[in-house]
Amino acid sequence: MIMKKAQRILNELIEDLKNKQFKYEPKEEKEIDWSAYNLSKIHEINFFLIFVREAVDGTQVQIREKTGPGRPASDAFDLAKVILVKEYFQTGERQAEGLALLFMEKLALKNAPSASTIGRAYSRTDVQEILARVFEMTSEPIKDKETSFSADGTGLPLSIKQNYENDRDKHEKHAGYDKAAVMISNNFHIATGMVHTKGTANDSPLFAPLLEQTVEKFQRIEDVELDAGFISRENCQLIDAVGATPYIFPKTGIALNQKGAPAWRKMLLSLINDPQAWLRSYHRRSQNECYFSTYKRRFARPILKRITLRRSIQAFGRVTVTNITMLITAYCEHRVDVKEFDQSYL
Repeated sequence: MIMKKAQRILNELIEDLKNKQFKYEPKEEKEIDWSAYNLSKIHEINFFLIFVREAVDGTQVQIREKTGPGRPASDAFDLAKVILVKEYFQTGERQAEGLALLFMEKLALKNAPSASTIGRAYSRTDVQEILARVFEMTSEPIKDKETSFSADGTGLPLSIKQNYENDRDKHEKHAGYDKAAVMISNNFHIATGMVHTKGTANDSPLFAPLLEQTVEKFQRIEDVELDAGFISRENCQLIDAVGATPYIFPKTGIALNQKGAPAWRKMLLSLINDPQAWLRSYHRRSQNECYFSTYKRRFARPILKRITLRRSIQAFGRVTVTNITMLITAYCEHRVDVKEFDQSYL
């Protein structure tokens, strides 16, 4: 009888949330340090180039020298730097060759690679390994400062004629998109995990690898927020298994039956017992919306690579670029120590 009453309360609560009839308690406005914000924007390009140079050179990735006939392969570290700069400035390969010449000294490039070499670099495993290490390095300055995370997915257009915001409810058009799912730090907006796949993929199965990547970088995870696209007993239990509290937005028709996932019932009962507190915690997920909003504004140019692997690396490179810019914000606005930056700038 008690569970039937709880189920009825849950159903009514979900209906109110769905119809936007739930009355939220107002929250305090967050103060913005405009001086620090301006500093981060003024120095962003300079800090970005410094980080790319220092991070790539500091990856300590072991590169095998090419043996046999033919000319030696272009330097993988140079190519990784140029790819990141190319994605930051949103240019094609020809313009990227020009940027390599322009920033050769700043980036400590050994040589300026040609446009065709830059294009082929997306397929090179040594370049991919360096980019993966740089991505990991963007989380290192906050690994002892962050305990709250959220995840979400979005469609990546492959043509300038596409707009995922318009097509997200038209499932027949999803096949024309790629999809990126990321897990981010709620306080610093730095991606801690990323999955790239076809636009037809559902969000829920993508969560496990996102959480796994994040757990590898952060020893303490206190809470994880997900929208209704990720809701499942399995995901709820995965979050609970790493010692975190799950906040997954409920869908109409879900039941309190735990079916082998006690964290599921615990989460829903917590929502029933104190909706305001639960939803206040859940809405930390809006930080993920902020992340993708920043991502979409910065990368107005669609993913243009035709080969699937290169598209994946291009999307990964863009997430890494976004992480670096978010790290610059953390350095300027939150005084996060980033060893790659010259402390004399602040």
